[in-house]
Amino acid sequence: MLHFETCCLIVLFVCLACMKLGMGQGHAVWCSWMLTLVIGILKEVYDAKHGEYFDGEDIKADALGAFAGVLIIVIFG
Repeated sequence: MLHFETCCLIVLFVCLACMKLGMGQGHAVWCSWMLTLVIGILKEVYDAKHGEYFDGEDIKADALGAFAGVLIIVIFG
């Protein structure tokens, strides 16, 4: 659940920051979504390299959280 919530919030904050910097909503949503997924994957790679388990379920939660953030922006944007 933490991965879902964190990724949703990252998408929202990054998208809002990009739009404040003058980026259009479509580009801001795309950039924030991609950045969030890359962060989630890099976190799992970091875990795997430091003796922890690379968890595919965490990646799924990251993707769903990012998607929920995008939906919130599109619906309420």
